[in-house]
Amino acid sequence: MRRWASNNHAQQDFDDYVQAFATIAAAAAAENLQVISPTVRKGTGEGQEAWWLAQFLGACNEDTTYSCDEDAIALFDLHNYNCKASKWGTDSNSFLVQMKDDLKTELAALAAAGRTDRSASEWATWVDARSIWVTETSCNWESNPPDNVGSCERNAEKHDAAWGTGSVIALDNSPMVSRWAWWTTFRV
Repeated sequence: MRRWASNNHAQQDFDDYVQAFATIAAAAAAENLQVISPTVRKGTGEGQEAWWLAQFLGACNEDTTYSCDEDAIALFDLHNYNCKASKWGTDSNSFLVQMKDDLKTELAALAAAGRTDRSASEWATWVDARSIWVTETSCNWESNPPDNVGSCERNAEKHDAAWGTGSVIALDNSPMVSRWAWWTTFRV
């Protein structure tokens, strides 16, 4: 297997992730279950989530030891914590679009470097074919996080207009999201 190591990420880590994912995917296939990606967020560059996932996908793509198959990933897992409806839309400022665009950027860099057998265009199609499960979201990491009542108000159009209809309605209406889960209310 090609070296996927970097200054901050050991080769053994990627080998371990590829082996673990191949094992998980085989177990899921045996039970007719969908496989969700490792958690991803927006952000490019070494150490960022999209960079890490692209490195993992590249390592999986070239694996000949464990039968790792990146095509087993049916959905992306996304965590993000903001209740503004605009952050969950389909424009270029939304977390959803930024995450996919950042992943495409990182995968295109791998393709350009000859580190995967897919082209940038093939990776872009692969990314776009997958919907997103938002497995953690809340208002808790906003710059001024609300209490429990404030979280509900931000999602019930009873707060500043900047939140719009709130993230819950935006997630329900998004064609990019197939499922979502509210992480937690604020703990005092």
